[in-house]
Amino acid sequence: MDGYLIIVAVLAVVVLGTVIAALIGRISRFVGGTISLIATLLITTILAVIYRLQVQFEEFGTAPISLGGVSVDVRLLMVLLAVVFVVGGWLILSEKDLTKRIGNLSSTALALIPLAIAINIAVGQIIQTIKLPLYLDSIGTVLVGALLGPWVALLTGALSNVIWTLSGLPNSGPAVSFAYVAAIIGALAGMAGRLGLFQRQSPRWLSALVGGIFVFALTLFILMFVNRNPDPNAFPPFPNAVDLIRDQAIIFIVTTIIGLALGYFVIQRAGYAGIVGLLTGIVAAIFSAPMAAIVYQGVTGAGTDLLVAAYRASGGSILESTLAQGVTSDPFDKMTSFLVVWLIMQSLPRRILARFPNTRATENLPTVGAPVTGR
Repeated sequence: MDGYLIIVAVLAVVVLGTVIAALIGRISRFVGGTISLIATLLITTILAVIYRLQVQFEEFGTAPISLGGVSVDVRLLMVLLAVVFVVGGWLILSEKDLTKRIGNLSSTALALIPLAIAINIAVGQIIQTIKLPLYLDSIGTVLVGALLGPWVALLTGALSNVIWTLSGLPNSGPAVSFAYVAAIIGALAGMAGRLGLFQRQSPRWLSALVGGIFVFALTLFILMFVNRNPDPNAFPPFPNAVDLIRDQAIIFIVTTIIGLALGYFVIQRAGYAGIVGLLTGIVAAIFSAPMAAIVYQGVTGAGTDLLVAAYRASGGSILESTLAQGVTSDPFDKMTSFLVVWLIMQSLPRRILARFPNTRATENLPTVGAPVTGR
């Protein structure tokens, strides 16, 4: 594909977003700008997918495209698209409208964004390297959402995936294709932060439920790896999850009871964060499955590929298997990320939390470390 077609298509979307912003400007320039931002992100992802299909026998992220006869690395092009994405969506917003919605960002808040991107890439790369059937590449995005709100977290999530691909790290190529999923995760985390769900005290029964689900899923992952076929060429590599739960029912019952107790007596107040993380994982699984199935045939280089292979061996189609893998691992993955962020916020002094818009907006909520009251 000629590289000019990609650039022209993206610029056309930016112009469309600007026109939309002008047409509905009397209502909210912010809405128009956001539409432009999301549309540009989606078209960038779609075009990257088209390009990926055309060079499916080459390593994604290294095959060049032709710009007027000059070969340009696709990673450089993605930098240009990311810049256009930011300019097209955000720079048409008025300063007043922007600060009204995300608050006045302090230097501490601004410094959190690149730090969060670095956390996402570092943790995600470690998980990819050791091939765990998880991602954990959205902890930084969730932290930004909890502290700064949905719009900044949306941008942080999307840019994390773009920059990860541009870095050229092993198995980082597919990350840019899932930038829209990272943006959705950031937006949901930001909404939860805006509602104060990382600070608001939850009922202890809800925390117990979160603890039980978390430990049940953790037990399933551990037992699947313990009972995996030692032959590296075996297919499927993992036992059937339903058969494993039935055969090891006593272990699952005991560990789930322990999880319920840990949730009730230890974490106590993290119920809201855990449930939102669980729901976010389900949403992420639904949105990411078509991309993983159609473009990558279920093979993205992550440890979750083994789960896709296991579901494929049980007779599922590629789409069914990638969706099943997502529903299996994503809720646990995102619940873990949300609970990690909840723990981080427990350890931060209130004078630090007061520097961020979301925590300033929820100062009337119960203190993070306050004793749980009866309900």
